Amino acid sequence: MSIRSHLTQLEAAGLVRLAQTLPELGNLPMQADNLAGSADLLLISGNVDQALEYALKAHQISTVTGNLWGQSYSLLQAGQAYLERGEIAAGIEALARSFHLGGQAGFAVVRITAPAILGTFLANMGAAGPGLELVRQAHGLAQEILPGYPAFPLAALAEAHLLAGNDHQAEMLLQQARQQADPSDFQAQGFVGRVEIRFHLARGNYEAILQEMAPWEVILEQLGLRLYLAEFIYLKGQALRGAGRLDEARSALAEALVQARNCGSRRLLWFTLEELVQLEEQVDNVAATRDFRRQLREVIAFTAGHTPTTLPPELVARHDSLAGLNLQDSFLSLPAVRKALDQG
Repeated sequence: MSIRSHLTQLEAAGLVRLAQTLPELGNLPMQADNLAGSADLLLISGNVDQALEYALKAHQISTVTGNLWGQSYSLLQAGQAYLERGEIAAGIEALARSFHLGGQAGFAVVRITAPAILGTFLANMGAAGPGLELVRQAHGLAQEILPGYPAFPLAALAEAHLLAGNDHQAEMLLQQARQQADPSDFQAQGFVGRVEIRFHLARGNYEAILQEMAPWEVILEQLGLRLYLAEFIYLKGQALRGAGRLDEARSALAEALVQARNCGSRRLLWFTLEELVQLEEQVDNVAATRDFRRQLREVIAFTAGHTPTTLPPELVARHDSLAGLNLQDSFLSLPAVRKALDQG
């Protein structure tokens, strides 16, 4: 683990203070860079709303100063924050624009990261085929222009294959990602680890993955990375339910629900409430099932209302697989989503 990882909270506080001071000095480009950097750290620290606020401020300043790099980077952060909040159309628009501006600015990391994030999100929203194709293109671009940045696109491609039902390809890609992930890069290790957990959950390796998850929960809590922590606790709840440890699963999922709300992540609220509905159905707890299903329907309604029926033209022009995709329909056709609405 890198020393940098331990400084996340201190860095966020320092960058925020610096970003607040720089307007007095008249240094707009530096202010924009620090606001965008703050947004990145605020996001993973579980301050989604504030992260979006800082990212949009950074984008506004970068637009005024004509800084394409700054516009691209700030939109990458804004796009991720929008997706966490369930504002899918705005998130897709921001990520598509980030990719476009990143190409103009020669910003290689954004050109890889933006479509990889977007592709995995599309796959989670029920558009597995188009999402997989988008991530596959991001991975190919990484091999072409940034071969030293392998772990993230490999893990993203593994996740997209997993969501498309291609377990064998996912397993091979995860093995490559684990081999190539820098041991000192905490974020790369965490991203690969998260996809590995999802893979083992799909395989039913519940007890084994619970043992591997234990140290991660402690580390994430110590570092204050609350967005990552909320997702790991949700995944822990899934594993506990799969292992038949239902009381422990209920406690973990209840904690994940609180964490997701505190972070401002409707994405994690959606996932966690789906799992809680299934758990309470499993034990015939009618009252709890009804309450969690009501909360789930509220999240679904908000998300569906902010999900586009058509994607941005500049995104479709670059990716033929996205032509004609109605993401709202894909989301509403997911089995768990459809069941929650049908049983309302």
